[in-house]
Parts: sequence; structure tokens; C-alpha cells
Amino acid sequence: MRSNIKKVFWFYFILFLILIIYLLYFTFFESKKIIYNEYNPRIQYIENKK
Repeated sequence: MRSNIKKVFWFYFILFLILIIYLLYFTFFESKKIIYNEYNPRIQYIENKK
């Protein structure tokens, strides 16, 4: 029983780490591409507002 709990803990811990790593990667490397993408509605909104 104790062994199963440890396995489940490590499984979720690794999943959580993968999620954190992905979010950090996206934030630091991919966010600029999303922000300046021509299909981003915020850009169109800002251009129309001027």
C-alpha cells in the first residue's frame, strides 16, 4: 500500500513539473510570437482604437 502511494505521488509530481516547465517555456520563448501574431484580436482592437 505504501509503495503504491509513493508511485502515485511521484507520477503526479512529475506531471506537475512538466506542466511548470511547459508554462515557463511558453512564457519566456513563445509569448512574443503570440503577442505579435497578426490574428491576435488585441492588435486589431488597438489599431482601431487610434
